[in-house]
Order: sequence, then structure tokens, then C-alpha cells
Amino acid sequence: MNLKTMLRGGLAALVLSALPLSARAETIDVTAVAGHPPVFLWVKTLSESYIPAVNKALEGTDYKIDWTEAYGGTLAKVGGEAEALEDGLAQIGMVASLFEPSLLSLQNITYVTPFGSDNVDLVLTTVDRMHEDINSVLRVRL
Repeated sequence: MNLKTMLRGGLAALVLSALPLSARAETIDVTAVAGHPPVFLWVKTLSESYIPAVNKALEGTDYKIDWTEAYGGTLAKVGGEAEALEDGLAQIGMVASLFEPSLLSLQNITYVTPFGSDNVDLVLTTVDRMHEDINSVLRVRL
């Protein structure tokens, strides 16, 4: 066997061994963070509804997410989730505006208004309209 034949064989082996890799889904590492433990509804929803919905949406695509769920202060304490996101320790976080008054001051409108409504749908609709109409509400420094 000469050098040329060996090189061709090696190149063929390299190409053939790479084929299964290109057919596999690209795995993306994502860490979800919440300072509260998963017994709280908003964390439980992230874990039991959001993550499975994302996984389902990615079925049949070339992408897969390898989730790390860091709840209950394992990565960030309550009120430290935004900092964990900012520092790149997590990619998804449950950031409660109540614990980030300087960062999310406009999101806290329902906590600081001198009046309110017991109609949850009205409050949610109003906040949603603020998101649509006031661009600075959505601009967050992360």
C-alpha cells in the first residue's frame, strides 16, 4: 500500500466518520435560574410547562437543549437572578420585578400606584399595553 492510497483511505474514513455528527442535533447548554424553590407556582411552571414546551417545539429540528435547572438559591438567591443572567451564569431566569426595583422600576408600576384594581385581567391588559406603547418599559439593562 502506497502513501497515496493510505491518504485516500484516511480521508474517506474521516469523511464517513463525520457524517453521523452532522446528522445529530446540535445540543445547546441552557441554565434556568430562580431564587425561589420549585414549590412556588412560577418556578414550577418554568420547570413543568415552559421547558417541556420548548423541548416539544424543538422536536424535528437540528437543535436540542441540555437543561440545567438551578432553583431555590442553588445559583442565585431571590433578587439575584438578574445578576446571574448578566454575569452569564444562566440564560433563562425568573426575575421578579418586586425584588429588582431599580432595574425594573417601570415593571413595578402595580406596586407603587396609589390605587389599583382587583380585576386581574384589567391589570394584565394594562401592563401588556404599556409594553406595546412605551418602549422604555421593555428596555432592560442585562
